Amino acid sequence: MKQLKNLYKNITKGRKVLRKQIEQRSLNVTFLDAQLVELLAYHPKANEKNIAQIEYLVVRPHRVFKTPTLYIKAKGREEEDISAKQCLRVLFGKKAKTSTPSIDLQRALRHAIYDGSRGSYLFKHRGEQCTLCEKTGDTVDHYPVPFSSISKNFLTLQKCKPNISYTGYDYVLSNTS
Repeated sequence: MKQLKNLYKNITKGRKVLRKQIEQRSLNVTFLDAQLVELLAYHPKANEKNIAQIEYLVVRPHRVFKTPTLYIKAKGREEEDISAKQCLRVLFGKKAKTSTPSIDLQRALRHAIYDGSRGSYLFKHRGEQCTLCEKTGDTVDHYPVPFSSISKNFLTLQKCKPNISYTGYDYVLSNTS
């Protein structure tokens, strides 16, 4: 861990080092890099992604953004992209080592409303001051009831367990109805 922290220094510098490491690799050529594999062990879903049994790494264009992206192939799993940035956040203590289903669900629910009414509201009212708390910014779901309470109450009243999936970018509801 100490060697990784010395190499990446902090999250901001680490992202630059990672970007350079990824962009220096040829596209679609498999490789193994002990340093990257060690960093990937810090991924919040390392056990689920079977990081301990990586067969190879490869750099491919991202499905959505088309930027060079690190993909892994682990034993018993399909090749998939992986966020090394998340690994840096865990390494430097800015994110928990493990993600939980409730955290993933919160992200999916936020994503669902952001594309709808919340996104429209933020676009119309960007830069305005909140009349209730007098804060300026994009965090308008904080007063008087936080989003976590709203979503918890919604799930309790609807008596539902939404299915979520990971798009390679964020968690989304599998069935928005």
